[in-house]
Amino acid sequence: PVAEYFPPLKNFTPAPASEFVSKAQIPRFTKITQEQFEELSRSGQPFVVDDCVTEHPLMGKSCDDFGKLFPNGKMKANYGDQIIKLSEKTWSTKARMAKGEKQHLSKGVKIADPYVWHVKDEETRATKSAVQRHWGVPYFLNTTLVNNKEVSESFEMWFAISGGGAMAHSDSYTLQTVSAQFSGSKKWRLMMFPDLQTVFESFNEFDRGVYEVNRWAPEYEFEVGPGQCVIFPPAYMHETFADPKDNPSCSASTTFQYVGPFPSRYLRNFLSRFTNSHLASTSYGMMLWGPYATIEAKSPKCTTDTALIAKRARNKMGQLDGDKDGGVTEAELEQFFLSKK
Repeated sequence: PVAEYFPPLKNFTPAPASEFVSKAQIPRFTKITQEQFEELSRSGQPFVVDDCVTEHPLMGKSCDDFGKLFPNGKMKANYGDQIIKLSEKTWSTKARMAKGEKQHLSKGVKIADPYVWHVKDEETRATKSAVQRHWGVPYFLNTTLVNNKEVSESFEMWFAISGGGAMAHSDSYTLQTVSAQFSGSKKWRLMMFPDLQTVFESFNEFDRGVYEVNRWAPEYEFEVGPGQCVIFPPAYMHETFADPKDNPSCSASTTFQYVGPFPSRYLRNFLSRFTNSHLASTSYGMMLWGPYATIEAKSPKCTTDTALIAKRARNKMGQLDGDKDGGVTEAELEQFFLSKK
């Protein structure tokens, strides 16, 4: 159960959004150590780093500043396909209102449709390179080349008009996600992906879908301000709101992924609940995640045959348990992965 796995949710009882009272405190860190970062990442615990991008070259930049720096950039409204150039004069003040939702942080008030700039995969090489020349990697992610490269290649920009936000959804990323704020602030709510017992309980995991099946029961509510970021594992559902009381003008943020440490412990514990998610079926999640749970280079064919499952477990234990004491230690796992078998 989620409440037993994540320490901040020890006394958490799920309740509909209409009855939600923010009690669980998301862990927050300043000058996070590498040891803390790695432990949180492996466990899949969502957390906030308060000094995440305080030294980033784009720190403090407003929506209009992005238009001046990257006039050739082309973005689109999150809930539409209209292409808007960053150099256009009115986009940062002209709200495109989306349908309200009572279960959302906005409590049913119509919200402004945010703009998303997919620099990573929908821009020209020249434009992406121009942004990368203004890019910076958070200190706790700049210790390995693989994370440096992933952070510098996977980013997209989000621009929230005052009163804007995103409806609850699950991202299409199989890696851990970082959302960092350059200017303004956003309120967040997070919830673990629901425990679906069968594929017949599946639902639309993109914007608003979880509301429609009455499964939105947030665990955390918190705010991310300038220089701060929130980090969460794949499949964790979330919604955001740029409260107009705190954001009189358009605010800018970025989202990107990193590779390691991989949330292996999180996936081993909750892989079965993710099998009925869109990440497993359309984003190759099982191909990437399965080996962490099965300790196989290629995940075996799914089965409900309990005898076959037990046989597979015995065979794997025979490979891992070097001293045949009936248990598997970290040293034995390391030896298994380093061997040529």
